[in-house]
Amino acid sequence: MFIFPLRRSVSSCYLMSMDRTPLAVRLREARKARGHTQAVLAHKLGVCSQTVSRWERGDTEPQGLRLLLDLAGILGVSVEYLMGLADE
Repeated sequence: MFIFPLRRSVSSCYLMSMDRTPLAVRLREARKARGHTQAVLAHKLGVCSQTVSRWERGDTEPQGLRLLLDLAGILGVSVEYLMGLADE
């Protein structure tokens, strides 16, 4: 019996991006606007790059006020902006 490998369709990738939280979307936009890679941002925060990737996909969120403050400071935005509570 032959089992076909699972593939993501274009529509499933699109749907996944629609499910991302405001934090995930804004984090990615702010990181790219600053010209940082996920690895550079992760190094500055003292986390692994997979953690930043999970935040940007909306799988998890940064835990703790200190981490959110550091993240906002590095990206030059407010915590309120990252959380989707304010427009900057």
